[in-house]
Amino acid sequence: MSQQSKPLLALFLAISMLLSQLSMTNAAAQDDGDNAEYTIAKTVNAGMFDNGISWTLDENGLLYVTGTGAVPDFAFESNQFDDAKNVHTVVIEEGITEVGIKSFWGLYKLQEVFLPKSVKRLRREAFSNCTFTRIELSEGLEYIDERAFCSCSHFESIKLPESIKVISRDAFMGCESLKYFEIPYGFEAVEQALFNDCLALENVKIPSTVTRLEAGVFYRCRSLQTIDIPDSVTFFGSSLFAECSSLKEIKIPDGVAKIDENTFYNCSKLETVDFPSTLTSIGRNAFLGCRSLDWQKRFFGLPIS
Repeated sequence: MSQQSKPLLALFLAISMLLSQLSMTNAAAQDDGDNAEYTIAKTVNAGMFDNGISWTLDENGLLYVTGTGAVPDFAFESNQFDDAKNVHTVVIEEGITEVGIKSFWGLYKLQEVFLPKSVKRLRREAFSNCTFTRIELSEGLEYIDERAFCSCSHFESIKLPESIKVISRDAFMGCESLKYFEIPYGFEAVEQALFNDCLALENVKIPSTVTRLEAGVFYRCRSLQTIDIPDSVTFFGSSLFAECSSLKEIKIPDGVAKIDENTFYNCSKLETVDFPSTLTSIGRNAFLGCRSLDWQKRFFGLPIS
């Protein structure tokens, strides 16, 4: 591991923690009254980081992290953590406030993740390239940094707490099994490439507070057939729906003045586009490859650069 450990002290703490916490219900795994219960089995490995964060791994693959403060960067990153292949469940206890850069990157047998209310931030690539099918994000989480869940290809949905303030670009890029997502109310922008390569994504709920859809948000979302865009949206970024090969229809809200380059590139099944009266220009290759569109009927009189 990249962080220096203190094996003797860590073992003592691990044994003490094990004795005091057997057969416990984890408060960090609660979500709307749904409690996830777990039992800590025989410990096979344990340690402590320089900042006092300690951990135990039991024979059933439960990685239990406890302490006060941040899980260090790269703490359990698969290329450095010798037991990465044995981790099936991650339980982070109350007191942890942040999950560091690539802390759990690449845990390829991980199935479940439980975060407590004390966690405020997930740093860059915190859980990137993991295989979990279930993750519980507790109320209190405020920041999801860029690529935090990038290429987590097994989970189908995720419920965000109302406390969320920021979801950074690429956060869910490459989540190939994700089917549904709800942007929290109050957000003003959907950040760049947020759902890039989410191949199974069928529906995204966008609230009326959103005014900007940044570049490549839905790039290569090949299962997306239709989407309701609120009238509040006035900006479409480039390549916004590029390679959405199942997209059939879309209504562009009044207020959008420009369709940027490559916005609907290669949307081969796109048949219907409802243009706004505010539209003044269409960027280069915005509709290139849209073979199902009636060009003469749909674009007559529109300025295409």
